[in-house]
Amino acid sequence: MKQALAGLTLLSILTFCGCVSAPDTELMLTGYKHLVMLPKNFDVSQNYPLIMHLHGRGGAVATMEGFASYGLGDYAKSVDNFPFIVFAPQTPEDWYPPMLRMLLDKILADYPVDPQRIYLTGFSMGGAGVWSMAFAYPDLFAALAPVCGYGNTDAACDIAHLPQWIFHNEDDPVIDSQYSRDMAGALANCGAAHIRTTFYQSASHDAWTATYHTPELYAWFLTHTRQPR
Repeated sequence: MKQALAGLTLLSILTFCGCVSAPDTELMLTGYKHLVMLPKNFDVSQNYPLIMHLHGRGGAVATMEGFASYGLGDYAKSVDNFPFIVFAPQTPEDWYPPMLRMLLDKILADYPVDPQRIYLTGFSMGGAGVWSMAFAYPDLFAALAPVCGYGNTDAACDIAHLPQWIFHNEDDPVIDSQYSRDMAGALANCGAAHIRTTFYQSASHDAWTATYHTPELYAWFLTHTRQPR
């Protein structure tokens, strides 16, 4: 399957700024559409780190052009040599880990991804989805970056082994930043050794623009590979 991508990918790479593939059609298997952004000079014979990105409620976009106009997509498009494959599911409803896992498995089968370097991030509803996916599949990801999200602190010890960089605006009017503080505290109480937090001095909900335009985040991802417990 990956060999068959060679010709098709060269065509799809040209569909947007020389760096992304066209959006896939809706999968009957999961009900989610998805977008895939490929690195410039994509080489099907090379394995790439992958970022799985979960949008917030109301953040679904129909086209790659839409995804590349804000947040992570905008940053990846604007910098040279962004080294990741970006996989962005799209949903009009909620995130359900079993369906996301089926879709991720399809991506892993179709694209040359390094299975030791799969990173998960998302904002708002997607930030909550990051923790939900990690709870469901605690040994799948190399690192997490939830943005203005919320999660089950009672289950924090199940994912304390995972490096996590948690982002939130201090005075978020939609999802209280205390949710992120509580999760960071619960992880620390479980002995988590690789937890970072960034709380921006802002009264808006939008913490994702600043987060995804932080080059250090992507460098931090690459310092981590999946580690067995």
